[in-house]
Amino acid sequence: MGAAANYENGAVKNMIHGLKFRFLKKSGEALGKLLVHYVDSVAKLQEFDIDKKDGAVVIPIPLSKKRERVRGFNQSEIIARVFADRYEFDLALDCLVRTRDTVPQSETGNIAERLRNVRECFSVINEKPLIDKKMVVLIDDVTTSGATILAAAKELKRVGVKHILALVIAKA
Repeated sequence: MGAAANYENGAVKNMIHGLKFRFLKKSGEALGKLLVHYVDSVAKLQEFDIDKKDGAVVIPIPLSKKRERVRGFNQSEIIARVFADRYEFDLALDCLVRTRDTVPQSETGNIAERLRNVRECFSVINEKPLIDKKMVVLIDDVTTSGATILAAAKELKRVGVKHILALVIAKA
């Protein structure tokens, strides 16, 4: 898993809060550019065994329908769209879904509670975008324990995805 920044970075934290709690979509676009900069300057896609010929499919961590309705958008989707556009990768918005509303991970305690909170909360409903891609790139805004990314990756592995790269804006 790669993280573009530390969550304690004041500017990054403010942009994430602006996106998630003040619904400032422009913050999401800026965060997407930060993720691209991270990959371009630090991680290099070749290190993740992604090449243009095989490509990749980019999947944002989905929100529950209820939370997306309240917010009006999925913050990870905005970030993922910038990333996918930059590298000309497919963006798959209709294959991984959240099957139930969960308590926000920021409101849970320890890692065991976080793992329990997201256990089996994702489902692949459309495998077609995943079939002939060498790599799936999962994108989220913030990670603390990695529980959400692990739960999503577990579901993708269940349907046969072999290679998953998880990228987040910030590690808390």
